[in-house]
Amino acid sequence: MRDRNTSFHKQAQARRSFNTISEIKEDRVTHKDFTSIKGVTFSHFEKLYSEVEGMSQDTMFLDVVPSKISSNMNQQLEAKVTRKEIKVSLYEMEPDKAPGPDGFTARFIQVCW
Repeated sequence: MRDRNTSFHKQAQARRSFNTISEIKEDRVTHKDFTSIKGVTFSHFEKLYSEVEGMSQDTMFLDVVPSKISSNMNQQLEAKVTRKEIKVSLYEMEPDKAPGPDGFTARFIQVCW
C-alpha cells in the first residue's frame, strides 16, 4: 500500500536536488566540496561589490547610464514630503479598496485626518 505523501516526497526530493549546487567552476578549476564552493562564491561577490580604486560601483554604473532627470527634477524628487502632499494623496485613494498592513482602510485614515 502506498503512502499518500509519496508523490509529494518525490517532488520535494527532486526540487531539493535541482536546487543543490554540486560543483562550481572558477577559471579552469572545478570545485566540488562545500567549503571550496562557499569560498569561491564569497570571493566572486566580494569582488563584484567592492570598489575599484578611485571609483565606486555607483560612479561606474552612472557613467554608462544616460541622464533623463534634470537637476531641477532631481531636487523635487529629493525634497521632503509635505503634509499637504500626504493629505492630497490620501484623499485621492479609493476609501474602501484594500486595507494597509495595519488593517486600516483609507476611509478610516481619511475620517481621522
